Amino acid sequence: MMKYAIIKNDYQNSIALEDKLRKQYLVNGWVEDENNPDFVFIIGGDGTFLQAVQRYNQIIGQVSFVPFKNGGIGFYTNHNRIGDEKKIIQAIVDNKYSVHHFDLLDVRFDKKIYYAANEVKIINEKKAIFTDVYIGTDFLETFHGTGIALATANGTTGYLKSTGGSVIMADLNLMEFQEIFPVNSNIYRSVNAPLILGPNDIVTLKGEINQQVLVIDTLEYPLINPQVEIQVSSKKIQVVTCSSINPSKVALIRDIFVKDQK
Repeated sequence: MMKYAIIKNDYQNSIALEDKLRKQYLVNGWVEDENNPDFVFIIGGDGTFLQAVQRYNQIIGQVSFVPFKNGGIGFYTNHNRIGDEKKIIQAIVDNKYSVHHFDLLDVRFDKKIYYAANEVKIINEKKAIFTDVYIGTDFLETFHGTGIALATANGTTGYLKSTGGSVIMADLNLMEFQEIFPVNSNIYRSVNAPLILGPNDIVTLKGEINQQVLVIDTLEYPLINPQVEIQVSSKKIQVVTCSSINPSKVALIRDIFVKDQK
């Protein structure tokens, strides 16, 4: 028996597809298990995909995600389309499917570890944050400003791009450190530029960040202890497809961002 769960957005055709999956395709040899699934079927865009990653964060290495794009931006969900469901489910049953891997960040705080698919950020728009920033054991700076964000290569096309960060091509196993509205004066001055870091770099934030809110993709976590460690994870997101046509990294960026003059 293969165990499955379904996560969808609220679009009417997403609800209809969920019903179709349950009644027509996920019948013989399948059993629904929302707590410990082998496959998570996602109906929606990247926002819905990120919700699924956070829902199964603590078993992320054991789960394969099967997205059907039915929403806005489709960086993660662009590999399958609505209408492909019968073919993909049969490919899973026959074990003849492909798996794409996406990077994650390890986020350690309060004696726990979580995983971010896009980014992790600490932001306070009411009162400036003070925190010391270390890379490995080396002190980089004391940051004073609205917040700090770190993203996977995949995640740099999202929130970080909107804050002026660089876009890193996927599959490079890198992460990006970005300050958000830092205070720059003759008293405080920081890097104030995107900083690209490698897979062995560990960024530590410590200082006056307890009682702040840490945001990992779509979820918020109150910080109790004043230290957070972030690095590229050895774990990957597994995305299932049976399509023989996979859009290139450049094609995805063009599809999402570029509109040429006609």
